[in-house]
Amino acid sequence: MNNNYQIKNIDGSLFVVLLDNDDKSKFTKVVQITSGGNLIPYNQTEIIGWTRISENDKKNSLEEKEDFVKRVAKNVNKFLAVFSACCLVVIFILSAVLIFKDSPASDAETPQGEKIKNTKDADHVSSKPAGQSDDRKPSEKKNLYNVGSTVTFGSYEQDDVKSNGKEQIAWQVLQIKGGKALLITKKGLDAHRFNSSEGGNDFEKSEIRKWLNNDFLNSAFNESERMKIEKQNGNYVSLLTKEEADKLFENAEKRIAYPTDFAKTKGAWSCSKKECKGESTGAGYWWLRSKGSKRESAPRVSSGGVLSFESKIDQTDGMVRPVIWVKID
Repeated sequence: MNNNYQIKNIDGSLFVVLLDNDDKSKFTKVVQITSGGNLIPYNQTEIIGWTRISENDKKNSLEEKEDFVKRVAKNVNKFLAVFSACCLVVIFILSAVLIFKDSPASDAETPQGEKIKNTKDADHVSSKPAGQSDDRKPSEKKNLYNVGSTVTFGSYEQDDVKSNGKEQIAWQVLQIKGGKALLITKKGLDAHRFNSSEGGNDFEKSEIRKWLNNDFLNSAFNESERMKIEKQNGNYVSLLTKEEADKLFENAEKRIAYPTDFAKTKGAWSCSKKECKGESTGAGYWWLRSKGSKRESAPRVSSGGVLSFESKIDQTDGMVRPVIWVKID
């Protein structure tokens, strides 16, 4: 029955048309639906000339709808294409910024032509030439010194390529006290015997103390840097005691250290893969300043970070990890 009805909008008025069952082109009844919901009947003479919607009209109407849908879909596709392109541009820019931010600084040359090496494991690498004093404000410098962090201070030959100059020294911050920081080198910078076999194991009378406070002090630091080093117990540069090495490092693994290429050339021993495993591979042992159990021996930290070992004081393959107190305010 529904196929015998049609709804038509004429000049804003809505009509329901009942078609003739025998001749669908004729109308048998027309009812107007008013805005108030009332029904107004029309007789046959009032709708003369009002013909039924043709199949072509239906087709044209359908085509118009399909065209409208196509145009909408086309505009949506254009919008999505532009939006996707914008998103890709934003992602590319953010990626480039992050890569640039995280990439390590490359080696650079100073105006004087001196090359400064990037220190891989340092929290801060000064932009000044190696050996030149750092003129940052005390408050700015203090922020760099946190227990466990890595800072750079002074310079010393490390890669065993003397033609490219000295490399900046990376230090680990062990303690902060009274406006000063206790620093120890991250690596074994050199190889040196503790003392001659006849000299005994008293650090204050040892060859290694003399070397630290003369040769190393003058080689690693310029005059302004030396002024920032606090003298402790008569020493500008020293070694850790056995008690300090036990207290200031979290565990044995944290005490493991490796020699620089220069230290290896100077004779520093390092543990081979056959002798050691894991973190100990390539590590060396380093001297402590405490007295040994015998006059001819001195305590050391083993390649595995263990404290219970001693070596003969005249062994020349032990690493030196210098220790200094520096003013930070």
